[in-house]
Amino acid sequence: MKNRRDFLKAASVLPLAGLLEGPSVLLNEIQARDAEEPIYAGKPMSYWLAAFNSRDYDRDVYDLGEQWMFRHFGDAAVPGLVEALREDYGVSACIELDAIGSPATVRALTLALKHEDRRVRIGAATTMYGIGVFKPRFRPELIPAFREAFPILAEVLKTDREPRVAETAGRILFELAPKMDPMFPLPVKISEYDDDGFWAKLVRQFPKHFQAEEIVPLLVARLGDANAKVRLEVAQTLSMYEPDHPGIVPIFVEYATEREHITALEFSGLDRIAPKALPALREALRNEHPTVRVSILHALGWSRSPAVIPTLAEGLDDESSAVRCQAVSSLYFIKSPLAVPLVIRALQDGNRHVRNSARWVFENREDVALAAWPELLGMLEVSDPMIRASAALSLRDMGKETERAISALRQNLDHENLSVRLEAAIAVAEVEPGRSELVPILAEGIDFEEHDLRTAAIAALRQTSRNARIILPTIIEELDNISSWERPDLIGILADLGPDAAAAIPRLFEIMKDPEAGRETPFVLGRIGSEAIPLLNQAVQDPDLLIRSRAIRALGHMGNVAGQFVPMFIELLRSGSPVQRIAAADALGSIGPNAIAALPALKDASNDRDIAVRVHAREALGQTERDSKA
Repeated sequence: MKNRRDFLKAASVLPLAGLLEGPSVLLNEIQARDAEEPIYAGKPMSYWLAAFNSRDYDRDVYDLGEQWMFRHFGDAAVPGLVEALREDYGVSACIELDAIGSPATVRALTLALKHEDRRVRIGAATTMYGIGVFKPRFRPELIPAFREAFPILAEVLKTDREPRVAETAGRILFELAPKMDPMFPLPVKISEYDDDGFWAKLVRQFPKHFQAEEIVPLLVARLGDANAKVRLEVAQTLSMYEPDHPGIVPIFVEYATEREHITALEFSGLDRIAPKALPALREALRNEHPTVRVSILHALGWSRSPAVIPTLAEGLDDESSAVRCQAVSSLYFIKSPLAVPLVIRALQDGNRHVRNSARWVFENREDVALAAWPELLGMLEVSDPMIRASAALSLRDMGKETERAISALRQNLDHENLSVRLEAAIAVAEVEPGRSELVPILAEGIDFEEHDLRTAAIAALRQTSRNARIILPTIIEELDNISSWERPDLIGILADLGPDAAAAIPRLFEIMKDPEAGRETPFVLGRIGSEAIPLLNQAVQDPDLLIRSRAIRALGHMGNVAGQFVPMFIELLRSGSPVQRIAAADALGSIGPNAIAALPALKDASNDRDIAVRVHAREALGQTERDSKA
C-alpha cells in the first residue's frame, strides 16, 4: 500500500469480505453495553476516522461506534490508527488501538515509540500502558510482544526528551517487566539517565527497585541544582527517605509560593515539613498577589497538621475572597476540633463563594458537621437573612440530621427574604418532598440570580413534581430562559406530570428541533400521551431527519396508545435510515399486542446489515412475541 488512503480503501471492504469476527461475539459485546446507544456497522474505516472529529451522520444519537468499531477491522486498522495518533483526534485513536489490543498492536506501538512526531510517541506509550496493565492477565498471547518491547522501552526511558513519553515508558517497564520477564535487567543505575532530574521522579514511583544508600546521597547533592524542576523532583523524592532533612524546607517554601492551585501530595511527611516551613510561609503570606496567598494556604491544607490552623484562621480575614475560600477549603483536610468554629465562621462570610466552600466542608466531613450542628440550628434564629439561608442549606446537606432541624426550617418558609425561604424550602424538600406548600416557594427559585441556589431549587422541584401542576405556566415560560444544563430537570418535571402537562406540548415541539436541548423531549411527549399525537403525526413527515427520528421515538414511548402507527413503523423498519429503523423497532417493541402485525418485519430486521438495528429489532421481536402470547 502506497499511503494511508490506499490502506483505508483496502480496509473498508473487510466487512463485505466476511473477514470480521462472528456476529455472536459482536452482539454479545454490544448487549453488554447500553442498548439505547447504538453502534453502527457496515461503514468503511474512513467513515469512522472522520467520525472522530464530526458526528454528522446522526446529530441525535451519541454514536458510540467510534469507540469500538475499529476492533472489528482487526489488525488491518492498526497502521492507520497509529498514524492517526498525530491528529486532533489522537485520543480517540488511542481508544481504538486499546480496543484492538492484539500482539500486532503492541509491536506497532513499540515501533511508534521512535516516531519523529512527539504526539505519536505520547499516544503510543499511553496506549501500550493501557494494554499492558489491563489485558495480559486475560490475553497471555500479548506477553511475548511486550517482552520484545522492553529493550526499546528502556532506551526510550533514558533518552526521550518528552517527559510524558519517558515517564510512561518507565511505568510500563517497572510495572510489567518483573511479572513478564523477571530476568530482564531494569535500568536502575541513575548515572545512565539524562541529567534532567527525571530519575528522581522514577525513584519516587518505583522505590523498591532502587537502593536507599545509593539514592539519598545523590538526592542531597542535587538539592541546590540550578534547575527549579530538578530541585523539586529531588526534594519530593528525598522526603520519602528523610522527610526531616533541612534542605527540603526551602524547596517546599519555593514550591508553595510559586505555584497556584498546587497539589503537594508528592511530598511525603508533609505533617513534619509544613510546620517547619511556617515561619517562611507566614512571611510570604504578606505578598500582595492573592494567587500566591492561595497557593500557600493550599499547600498548608495538604499537610493535614493542626499546627497550621492559626495560619488558616488568619486567611479567613484576608481581603481577597479567593484566599478566604482556600482557607476554609484547606480546613477540610485537618482533623481537629479547632477547625469547627472556623468553618462556622466562614459560613457567615459576606461572600457567597466562601459560604459555599464552608457548606462543602460540612457536606463532606460528617464529623465537622455533627460538631457544628447546635451552632447551625441556632443560626436559623438570627436576624441576618444570609446567615439563616446558609445555615438552612448546611442543615440540608447533613442527611438524617436534617430531620432533627425540620421544625426550625419550617419556621423560615414564610420569611420575608427570598433567599431564606427558598433555602429553607430546599432543605425541607430533602426530608419531606411531598409537601405541596413548598412548590410555590421553589418556583420562585427557577429564575433566581444565584446559580447554586437556582440549580438546587429546580432539583428540589423535581422531587415534588407530582404537585407541580399548580406552577405549570411558570415552568413552560422558564423553559425559554433556563440554562441548557438546568433545562433537563424542568423537562423531567413535565414528564412526571404526564397528561397533566399537555399545555407544554407546543413549547416542547419547538425545543425538540434543537439538537442538544431537545434530547429529552421524545420521552416527555411520550409520557404526555395522546394529546401530542396530532403534532407528532406531522413531525414524522418533516424533511429534517432529526425531527422525524425524535417524533418516532416519542410515539414509541406512548406504548399501546401509538397502535395506530404500526403500519408506518413497519414501513420505516423496512426502508428508513438506520436511525429511523432503530427508533421504529423500539416503538414496535413498546406497543404491545397491537404490534403483532409487525412480527415479519421485525424478523427481517433482526438480520439487518447494521448491527444496532439488529440488536434493537431482536429485542423488540422478543418483547412483541411475549406480548402476543400473554
